Amino acid sequence: MPLTRPPLSFLNSNSTVFNDPLLVLHQGSGSADSDVGFVFNRANGLVANVALYWSEADSTFYTTFTNSGGATDANLAPTTYANLVTNVLSANTVSVPSFTTTGNITGGNLITTGTVTLDRLSLSSSQTTVPPLQLTASSLQDGVGALRIDGSQADIFLNPATATHTTVTFAVNDDQRLAFGMDNNSDFYITRRTGGSWYDDTLVIDRDSGQVALGYDLLVSGDATVSGNLTVNGTTTTVSSTNTLVSDSLMELNTGAGSNANDLGFIFERGSTGDNAAIIWDESADQFVLGTTTATGASTGDLTVTAGALSIGSLTLGGTAITATAAELNYVDGVTSSIQTQIDAKAPTASPTFTGTVGTNGGFSFGSTTSYLYESAADTVSLRVGADGPYAILGKDLGSNASALGNASGATALYANNAEVMRLSSGNVGIGNTAPSSPLTVAGVIESTSGGVKFPDGTTQTSAASGGGGLTEAQAIEYAIALG
Repeated sequence: MPLTRPPLSFLNSNSTVFNDPLLVLHQGSGSADSDVGFVFNRANGLVANVALYWSEADSTFYTTFTNSGGATDANLAPTTYANLVTNVLSANTVSVPSFTTTGNITGGNLITTGTVTLDRLSLSSSQTTVPPLQLTASSLQDGVGALRIDGSQADIFLNPATATHTTVTFAVNDDQRLAFGMDNNSDFYITRRTGGSWYDDTLVIDRDSGQVALGYDLLVSGDATVSGNLTVNGTTTTVSSTNTLVSDSLMELNTGAGSNANDLGFIFERGSTGDNAAIIWDESADQFVLGTTTATGASTGDLTVTAGALSIGSLTLGGTAITATAAELNYVDGVTSSIQTQIDAKAPTASPTFTGTVGTNGGFSFGSTTSYLYESAADTVSLRVGADGPYAILGKDLGSNASALGNASGATALYANNAEVMRLSSGNVGIGNTAPSSPLTVAGVIESTSGGVKFPDGTTQTSAASGGGGLTEAQAIEYAIALG
């Protein structure tokens, strides 16, 4: 609607002073259908005028640049919006569709009980000790938030040109703070402040690799799953759980070592029950040791391990299974050196005692190395007397025709064909007789194939008497007297 004005009146003075406390424009208008305000002529059209006016169409105050003058009969036509500098601005609603400035926005408080609607808000500040934008909310309900951004692209974009850190800080007070942002390497970080100091290594995410670096302890109350590799670089790894399950088929200790001077293995903590149990590879001895030790998992170097007991179901040495029973193995109890060495040391002693069967591949000597009992041939036991002396076969296994010289009820017997053939008992010799009562008792025929029979009187009978096949009475008496 056109402005309703009386004929123009001009004030042409350097300054015009109104003593009235109120100046009313558009006095006497019968309808609210016109823009009402002030137009400031800046150079008679050489540059755009400036207007401060009330737009009846929008029910809004404007500060604009305009080509209109005070003599226009139409509503003002703004070209751009003009800057407004004020100390305190109180309004129900401030609506700014677009605001652009290359200089400073200078003002005091912006107070509103309604909504501030901005199409774009750009802030530039040279402050160093106070925040350029500060929101104070003391009575908001939980979840409301002093700052809320809605929309499908509800992002907060921080893009400093030269700042070394871009940070969003949460503070309980001036000291207790938690901040997250990006550093000058474009790495994302979370840092904390306490005791007057910032701790920048709290958590850092590398921009390029995505690697997360945590500078302090990590406490996980629930389950933790690592899909990739887990590398722990530190002094001690502590696992405090009821049971530890490892699906790996192989575990490597001391991995990455170029050389090694430390003992390796497992130590089992026993508390006050006794020294710890240990299965250790002794590096200095190149052998495994199983036993007890005062060492702990924090120990290094050459450990002292006292050999302990081991209970197993079977044992294989050098590829050979040990089939001896525990009782059989106990036969070597007390052996402190080579068994052969101990036998060699024991045999020369006076009256050595051996339990069980004693075997030899050489023989048994008697006081010298020239007289001995030995196996002269397969299954044949012989006795040699002297280096050049004869030897006597004491026994020979011929199966059913075995022969031997042995003891028979206190007498010495000679066996042949597994039967006794001669016995020497109390100075008497029995052939075919096991109880000889004379110097020579023969159960059978005595045969002389040559030389005959010599009698005590020195005579020799070389042939039997002729005739009748027997002796005469006189001859029998003679022979009896000769034989005594």
